Amino acid sequence: MTVYNVNLGIGWASSGVEYAQAYRAQSLRKLKIPAKFIFSDLIFANNIEDLTKNLGYSDDEIIWFYNFFTDVKIAPSDYPLSKFEDDINLKDRSFNCKEINGGVRITSILLMKKGYRSMFASMIPKRRRLIRFPTLLMGQW
Repeated sequence: MTVYNVNLGIGWASSGVEYAQAYRAQSLRKLKIPAKFIFSDLIFANNIEDLTKNLGYSDDEIIWFYNFFTDVKIAPSDYPLSKFEDDINLKDRSFNCKEINGGVRITSILLMKKGYRSMFASMIPKRRRLIRFPTLLMGQW
């Protein structure tokens, strides 16, 4: 028997419903009862794997409505900072890495500032050298 749990969404600042569901997942794992957690909200800005991993779910426990009927599996979208630096030739552009926000949820690193151009990398929490997404800003700040 597999227990199926259905919820609309999940986020970084999850509600009590998501925390109760995560507690339910822990309890079912301890009892060795297989469980699946279904999320039906359309998530644009994040990878659902980062959100579910943040609450302690394993990838094989998650069913996301928007990829259930495809062959796309729930997986992290890790991009190592060192590979990113190499791929865009940051070493040739005279940059320096500087952490500017050491928060628990998001850490940002200033990769390059040259004139009116700045590049930031938002890092994956608890996986310090992996990029969630880069941002290029134009103009003064």
